[in-house]
Amino acid sequence: GFTNLLLLTCESSIYNKVTGTEYDLNTANGGAGYYVSEGHSVEITWTRDADGNLVLLEKDGAPLQINRGSTYIGMLDLVNSSSVLIVE
Repeated sequence: GFTNLLLLTCESSIYNKVTGTEYDLNTANGGAGYYVSEGHSVEITWTRDADGNLVLLEKDGAPLQINRGSTYIGMLDLVNSSSVLIVE
C-alpha cells in the first residue's frame, strides 16, 4: 500500500514496437496534477529544478507538504489523461 498519491500530467509520445510499448515523457515543461492523501485531493503544479529534482507546488505557489509515508507517482498523458503511463 501507499500513503500518498501523485498524479502528474506531461506531454508524451507512445511508440508501439514489436518488443513492446515505449513511452517518451517530456518532463522539461512540468505540468499540473493532483496530490491525494488521507481522503483529500489538492490540485498542484510541478516542475523540475536545475538539478532535475521534482518541485511540487500548490495552486497558490506554496511548496506542497507531503505526508510521511510511501508515495505512488503516476504520470498521465496531457492529451489523454484517462490512462496512467508510468508508475514509480
